[in-house]
Order: sequence, then C-alpha cells, then structure tokens
Amino acid sequence: YCHPELPSLLSSRAPFPTVIQSSLPYCHPERQRRILKAKVMNNNYYVYFLTNWNNKVLYIGVTNNIARRIYEHKNKLIDGFTKKYNVYKLVYLEGMNDVEAAISREKQLK
Repeated sequence: YCHPELPSLLSSRAPFPTVIQSSLPYCHPERQRRILKAKVMNNNYYVYFLTNWNNKVLYIGVTNNIARRIYEHKNKLIDGFTKKYNVYKLVYLEGMNDVEAAISREKQLK
C-alpha cells in the first residue's frame, strides 16, 4: 500500500511492493491481488497494524483511506510515532463499514 494510486496498482500485473505482500497469505500473485481488492473495495474504514523493518515496534491505526495513509507513513509525511520509529511495514488489515466499529476495534486491540 505504499503507492498512492491503489486502483491502478490493483489492475496492473506488476508485483506488489513488499509492504503489501507481508499482509497477504502466501499464494499465487493473482490470488493475492483478488484478496487485496476484496479487502479494500468492500469497506470504508480500516484498522491496520504497522511495524518497523525488524518487527520490534507495533503501531495500530484507523483510517478511511488505507492507500493514502500507508503512503503517508512510508514517506514520513506526518510527524509523530511512526516517523520517529520508522514504522511503515503493513502486517495486518481489517476492513469495516462503520467508523464507530473501527474505532472500537482499534481500542480493543490496543
């Protein structure tokens, strides 16, 4: 999800960036693409986990635009925890249709 143009990424046959592959089950790349597309297109809000390169730091967040948010983390566009600790690798993604449910799930996980 490090690319800001998710629809074109989903429709292309290029391999996913490592950050996306780490959050998907190990299977054929086309199957991974279908799984990712179903996760992203059917939900409006997302709870996500990020970690750093060596998996020592965990960040849990909520967003309504996962592609934009991962791009911001990856490129360190927003000051804060993820920029300070170099947290950018997506390891978990859960989609929801209700913002209150997403916030509640984030608090439950924290």
